[in-house]
Amino acid sequence: MTSDRPWALVTGASSGLGVDFARQLAERGWNVVLTARRRERMQALAVSLRDKHRAEVVIIDGDLGQQAFRDQLVEQATSGRQLTMVVNNAGFGQQGGFLDTDYQRWSDMLALNIAALTDVAYRLGQHMRAHGKPAYLINISSIGAFQPVPHFAVYAATKSYVRDFSEAFAIEVAGSSLSVTCVCPGGTRTEFMDTAGMTLTKLTDASLQSSESVVREALETALARRRVVVTGWMNKVMTFMTRFAPRWLAAKLAELAMRPPS
Repeated sequence: MTSDRPWALVTGASSGLGVDFARQLAERGWNVVLTARRRERMQALAVSLRDKHRAEVVIIDGDLGQQAFRDQLVEQATSGRQLTMVVNNAGFGQQGGFLDTDYQRWSDMLALNIAALTDVAYRLGQHMRAHGKPAYLINISSIGAFQPVPHFAVYAATKSYVRDFSEAFAIEVAGSSLSVTCVCPGGTRTEFMDTAGMTLTKLTDASLQSSESVVREALETALARRRVVVTGWMNKVMTFMTRFAPRWLAAKLAELAMRPPS
């Protein structure tokens, strides 16, 4: 093990983008703090990172949507170490009508996608600013942040918050040791689709990016201290075109793409 490596914290580190952030950071010479609810998965990942990359790995398992766990996470993650990267990746989506879905699902989504992300950004942002070393905050948004998305209304709205918050925060800290990057992926091959209850068409399935490619682009952007990246050329084109469409039209096109099969 090497204690002189920089430390990064990755939330949502038991699957999908979180796993690939941990792997690629370890490949680049970082130690990692992993947090998610599923401890067994993180333990298996930790073994791999230690064996392949000689990275130090700390596991802190719990529900990030709960304030008490976030208190524990911040205390344990910064105990005896200085974090120089925080990847705010934890979050989930849900496809379905707003009034046709149990409200607890929406409440849990707001708590994780907005409240937890903001709390972690605030407290660990303060930690990273205070130690004065070059540091990076990465917030995971979505191309859903660029227009209203019927049948995915709450999720897309949470990601609009993440995008707006991240861009504003990035300007506030510009010129300091801390940079903020907002990452906006499109459809990605992770467990997200199953968790969200989504059924994909063949065309949609063919357009999905790999988790590895999303994370690679995200890290390159963050380490270059850029503010926003839309990953994948097709997603870049789509989000660029939304600038020229009226909001109602962009929302209608999104509705056609996201309407659950009847």
